[in-house]
Amino acid sequence: MILDGNQRRELHKAIIDAFSESDLKSLVLFEFGTSLENITTGENLPEKVLALIVHCEHEGRECLECLIKAAYKEKPRNENLKQFHDKYFQISVSMSDEDESFTNKASASEAKAYRFPEVGDFDLVELIEFHIDPVLTTTNAGLIGIAIPCESEEFRIRFGQRLKTWIKSKSVNPEKRRKVNKVGSRDLHPHFGPAEKVAKAIYTTCKDHLSKKRDVIYSVKVRAEGKKDSSYANKFWQLLESEFHQFSFESRLIIFMNGIDATIFPDCVNKFPVPKFDIDHVGNWILPFANNSVWGDSFWRGEWIKCMRIKCICPERSILIIERVYTFLDKTVELLLDEDISDKKEFIEELEYNIRSHD
Repeated sequence: MILDGNQRRELHKAIIDAFSESDLKSLVLFEFGTSLENITTGENLPEKVLALIVHCEHEGRECLECLIKAAYKEKPRNENLKQFHDKYFQISVSMSDEDESFTNKASASEAKAYRFPEVGDFDLVELIEFHIDPVLTTTNAGLIGIAIPCESEEFRIRFGQRLKTWIKSKSVNPEKRRKVNKVGSRDLHPHFGPAEKVAKAIYTTCKDHLSKKRDVIYSVKVRAEGKKDSSYANKFWQLLESEFHQFSFESRLIIFMNGIDATIFPDCVNKFPVPKFDIDHVGNWILPFANNSVWGDSFWRGEWIKCMRIKCICPERSILIIERVYTFLDKTVELLLDEDISDKKEFIEELEYNIRSHD
């Protein structure tokens, strides 16, 4: 279930009311296996809580629910937190996984039942279908490494969620679909802790999920240290294999790794090409909506694409800035859901203003 603006505000208020900064740091460390500083550089508690909520939303439903459950378990007597916990899970239980990804509605002038494509889909179809699919379809259980040379944090978040959705959709029979959990993320860098600590944290976090016969996705951002080579990542992977040496796999543990280039990844993992981000991908993303929009296909392929080019392309290199594209697409969907916006000129003006505010 995705939080709307009011729900996000209520959760933000409840956590601030219940937790000190010290308590919040402990919660994040124990529940997510990482430090609060790895998630946010906010200067005060409200900023850090907001960043934590947004991070969990981006990581997926399980991560968000883990935060809510863990916070309530830690502070069960806090009335604001209790009310939010009870209300959230009462609503969440009534929504299926299939419905959750498509809660977005069209604008006031469009059919409310329209299902928007996932934002992360615009650039990842080729990467998943032609490169990653052959690896996963031939492996039913065990430890699998997937490495992609793209340093963007936004890409890491979107790709993990996209991969989860794709794995679940592979079977046309809902009863035979693989259950998939996206359970956490860590940075792999000597300055953030030894490789042994990261490998141990992954084992501790993932073993219970794997025992329930479901695929598990865990993301690791590999950071280069001085000379770019794979020695540190190789050490980490050997330690990870050692942790799971006697584990009886009945499903797959997919370690998704991203970083600045392929030279820093473990030698034995599956390495894939740099994902392509271009105008055609964005045009394909909006196509299903453009074909049914009262504003017409020419508006989306004309004014909307022009606006995206201005806001999202790096002039010096004529390439898309991936973080800006994700923001642009997110804001497109958000504005289309706004009941007060039904004029396409007003829509473009609001889009230009909001994207400018993120520069």
